[in-house]
Amino acid sequence: MSTAQQPIFNIKRPDSFEDGNPIINSMPLIKNNNGKYLSHYDFHNVSSKDAHGVLFLNKFKDILNNENIYNDNIQSW
Repeated sequence: MSTAQQPIFNIKRPDSFEDGNPIINSMPLIKNNNGKYLSHYDFHNVSSKDAHGVLFLNKFKDILNNENIYNDNIQSW
């Protein structure tokens, strides 16, 4: 989880934004906001050039796409 909170992710804003969809660099993927986690995760619009960030994105996608993995991992967070 600590990897997701590091500013190593690049987030492309959705096409619906009026000023286009620039990429915002060096952002955390998940942020703890007074005990509640906020996320910028959108599979198609998040990337990382950091090896740990890429690994985290791949594992996070696998967790979200597999109900059994999701249930086992979400409990441990």
